Amino acid sequence: MYKMLLLTLILLTVSVSCTDAEFSRYTTLGQRAEIICRSGGKISFHGISTGKVANEKNSDGYFAKWEVISAPEYRHAKAGDIRPATLSSDCDIIYID
Repeated sequence: MYKMLLLTLILLTVSVSCTDAEFSRYTTLGQRAEIICRSGGKISFHGISTGKVANEKNSDGYFAKWEVISAPEYRHAKAGDIRPATLSSDCDIIYID
C-alpha cells in the first residue's frame, strides 16, 4: 500500500512539473500559424496557414497550405496565393488559436 501511494505521488509530481511552455509545445502542433522565414537576414517567405500545420518527419520542416503574404525569393508564389509548402531552416512560427 505504501509503495502504491509513493508511486502515485511521484507520478503526480512529475506530471505537474511540466511548465506551461513545455505543455503548449505539444498542444500547438496542428493549429493554424503565421510563419516568417529569413535567408541572409532578409524575409524570404511570410505566410499564414489555411489550416493545421504538420511537423515533417525526420526534418526540421513544417508542412501546410500557406496563404502567401510575401515571397520575394519565389518565382511562382505571389501575395494572395494559397500554396502547399514545406518550410524549414531559419523560420519563426506563431501559432494562432
